[in-house]
Amino acid sequence: MPDSEVAQELTIAKRFHVPRTIASLLGFITVSATFYQLKLDLVFYVGPLLQGLFWPHIAYFLTKRFHADGYSERKSLLVDSFLGGIWIPFMAFNVLPTVVLSTTLWLNNISAEGPRFFLKGFIAQLCGLILGILIIGFRWLPESSMTVILACIPILLLYPIAVASISYKLSKALSNQKRVLAHLSQHDALTSLYNRGYWEVLSVQEFKNNKSFEEPCCLIFLDVDHFKHINDTYGHTTGDEVLRKVGKIIRDNLRPLDIPGRYGGEEFGIVLPETEKEVAIGVAEHLRKAIEESLIATSNQACIEITVSIGLAQLTNHIKTYDQWLESADSALYQAKQSGRNKCKLYECANNRQPQRLP
Repeated sequence: MPDSEVAQELTIAKRFHVPRTIASLLGFITVSATFYQLKLDLVFYVGPLLQGLFWPHIAYFLTKRFHADGYSERKSLLVDSFLGGIWIPFMAFNVLPTVVLSTTLWLNNISAEGPRFFLKGFIAQLCGLILGILIIGFRWLPESSMTVILACIPILLLYPIAVASISYKLSKALSNQKRVLAHLSQHDALTSLYNRGYWEVLSVQEFKNNKSFEEPCCLIFLDVDHFKHINDTYGHTTGDEVLRKVGKIIRDNLRPLDIPGRYGGEEFGIVLPETEKEVAIGVAEHLRKAIEESLIATSNQACIEITVSIGLAQLTNHIKTYDQWLESADSALYQAKQSGRNKCKLYECANNRQPQRLP
């Protein structure tokens, strides 16, 4: 059995252990009260007693012990259905306990595997019912005494609460897992910034919004200087720490509405919505200085300084497409690196000039 299936079986077994224990004990009370109404001998109580007290724990042990050999919790649930079917003829088809017992079994099976497994459980229960008829014969005493009615109340009240509680925990765990998966699918694991795919989704949407509403918006491309040299000299662990540090500085110095992301390798992209060129220049310079002033500890306890080159492009009427916007910021970044690094360059597309060095 594959590891994923083994884990699933153990999860199902653990999930059903508590409700099965509750259902078995309360089911024993219901069946015993019906036997009492029918004045059956004490020997008939042995089977329901053993099932109520011991079977849930045996089923849990079997799944934990033999799951690798193909024993599944589903088989235990089918045994539940089969045994439950046997007691119905013994109860002379007394309507209330028969309905309560059957509903409990059906609820377990549907909770485990859905409608298809419910059908398998129903067939198993039917087989048990036929065996019960062969053992004790067919009797029809549908009326329930007050004792039987009172004995059915605990399972009617407590078992749905137990199932609902487990369902709530599962739905909450599923919701949390969805949030975690959504975060993982949208964020870069190393820097906790948006990954390139999701960053571009947000950036494209911001480009469309700003082109439609003609609001100011700027794009920053930021690249760590001499990053390959850092990796080659100090190792990839130090390189990863550099990226984490740069990512943290970016996160700590932006507004909630800004859109920072790891564009690729040592390059980062930042969209600044509702931001004029002059403000974006200040943001870019602030980031550059904050990174320049930071220190990174290497594996041999040394500290190194890091710098970044930054290209900035304002979204203007001269930029017609999203790709052109990216190319403008990338061109400014290239000029920053070509002119000595650790600099910011602004792309002046309005006058068709080369990217200019920021003061």
